[in-house]
Formats: sequence, structure tokens, C-alpha cells
Amino acid sequence: MSFKNCVYAMILACGFSARAQMEAMPQPKLASAYLVKITDMVKEDSYEVMSGEEVKALQKAISDETRVFNAAMLAVKKAWSEDELTKGTAFPAAAFSVRKMQQQGPFSPDQAAKKKDLILERESTAQDRKREQDKKNGVKAKTPSAKELEKDAKRDTARQNAQDQLLAKIAELLKRDVPKKGL
Repeated sequence: MSFKNCVYAMILACGFSARAQMEAMPQPKLASAYLVKITDMVKEDSYEVMSGEEVKALQKAISDETRVFNAAMLAVKKAWSEDELTKGTAFPAAAFSVRKMQQQGPFSPDQAAKKKDLILERESTAQDRKREQDKKNGVKAKTPSAKELEKDAKRDTARQNAQDQLLAKIAELLKRDVPKKGL
């Protein structure tokens, strides 16, 4: 009997197989990643590839923001109606909502990044297709008058001011910074 066969026979005789030894060794955890769709306060979507810990931290942050959102909205509405500069304009409450997230996964980090790229590419293609369809159907972008441009600018400024005030109030209630977009 050769030395190799003798060693193999001894290992089998002792009850240790190579498979049992491999199973007894701790297996390294594979890093998993999640693809997360984040809808911010002004209802714009962004996509991020995150680890499990980052997803849990984001869920907690969004949960905290949700808890204080209504109180912050009421306080900002009240301040808006009492302010001399904004007293005549309506508060754009419908323009805002609590941040939301949807997660997909777990995936490998490479697979999550590929899914993110695919989603962004699909969105871009859909926008291009819509522009082409509008061009094909003869839909022309009408040129707004100076009065309409001024009205839109005032509306955008009012919405931006309201968003800044709302973010500041939420940050004050939570005693931490709140991101304006995405994360």
C-alpha cells in the first residue's frame, strides 16, 4: 500500500472526511448589495446600491422623518400664512411628501450595479421615445408668454422656499441634517 493510500485509509478510519472538515470550517459571508429606489420629498426618484447595514440605517432615518413630517408641515404652513411676504400665496403642500424607499435584493454588488444601470437606461430610453413620439405627432412645445414665465418662476420660488423651510423644521425636530435630494 502506498503512503497516500495509507493516509487516506487512516483519515476514513478516524471518521474524518475531507467534506466534513470543509463543512466544519466557517464559511466567509458573501457581501450582498441591495438596489434601493429613493423617492425624495419633491417626488423625484433616485437609485442607489447599498449594503444591508446602509439599508437599515436609511429605513430608520425615513421612519424618523415620517414620524415628525406632519408636525413640521403644520408648523411651516402656520409660519407661511403669518409671514408678510408669503401671506398672499397658497402654501404648496401637495408638492411635498415623506421620503420613501423600495429595496430590491439581495444581489451581488456587481449584479446590483448592473440592475441600476439597466433601470437608468430604460428611463432614459422612455424619455427619448416620448420626445420622438411627440415630435412625430406634431406636438410642439408652446412658447410661454412673459406673464406665464413670471408666474411659473414665482411658483417655483415659493415651492423652493417652502421646501427649505420644511427641511429646516424637520431637521430641527430630529436634531440632525435631512438630505434635500436622494440620500
